[in-house]
Amino acid sequence: MAERDLKTLEAELDSFDPAERSEALSALREEVRRGRVVLADPGLDVNLHCHTFFSYNTYGYSPTKIAWLGRKLGWAAAGIADFDVLDGVGEFLSASAALNLRASAGMETRVYVPEFADFVINSPGEPGISYHMGVGFPTSQLGGTSGAFIERLRGLSEDRNRGLVERVNRYLSPVMLDYDRDVLPLTPGGNATERHICLAYARKARCTFSDSSALGRLWADKLGTEPDALDLPEGPGLQSLIRSTAGSGTCSRILARFPDWRRRIVGFSRRAAFPCRPGWMGPPRESSGCGSCSKSE
Repeated sequence: MAERDLKTLEAELDSFDPAERSEALSALREEVRRGRVVLADPGLDVNLHCHTFFSYNTYGYSPTKIAWLGRKLGWAAAGIADFDVLDGVGEFLSASAALNLRASAGMETRVYVPEFADFVINSPGEPGISYHMGVGFPTSQLGGTSGAFIERLRGLSEDRNRGLVERVNRYLSPVMLDYDRDVLPLTPGGNATERHICLAYARKARCTFSDSSALGRLWADKLGTEPDALDLPEGPGLQSLIRSTAGSGTCSRILARFPDWRRRIVGFSRRAAFPCRPGWMGPPRESSGCGSCSKSE
């Protein structure tokens, strides 16, 4: 390839600058046209539940990057399902069309199911809470009541996150986050998730405790585990422990507000999307606690 090699162009697909992402995709398509990049023939593999960096993606993938990788690897179809926002829908559908990749665009959120208030459904550590989805959104730009519906979801998510950070700050002091300064810059659209918060806490702790031994002692004490079990300084293992501890009540019970599942189904079906729910996380099982937590709208 010319001045910019394949690895560099693919990295630019994940830029927070949409113009840079678009330019990189155009350059990659040109490399394909010239035969210098070969895409796999479409096969039978599909992945219709990809999160992008507009909510959280472990590798920092943008909607354009997911479309590119899906076509490059020969997927039969690809789909995105970001948490509580449609920010990536237009970009993903446009990139998929440019790459001749079958695509779907959805959104994932969490709802309260009062009929199963004492049972863990499919959200670990959160009895009565279920992941729900709307699939088949044609655009990111929804106006009128539809746009207000989506903005309300974003607002509910932010309120939960800010409340979570406030409670966890009290537990993890002196490792404390400023939500606007430490969390929001981790996502291009300002839609942070609990996973962004966990990453931010890991990074804040590393800055607060430069000595690795002190850092290990902090997390071992706060998370109730052995130092050897920690994936320091900010690995996926550590982030998972932070999230599970925050959700289980050891650190700070998430007294969040979630909408009733019936309202969410009506909301999705009126917005040109199909409502659906991911499967149960194994057989329904009664929670060992947290029955007093109130999660209602």
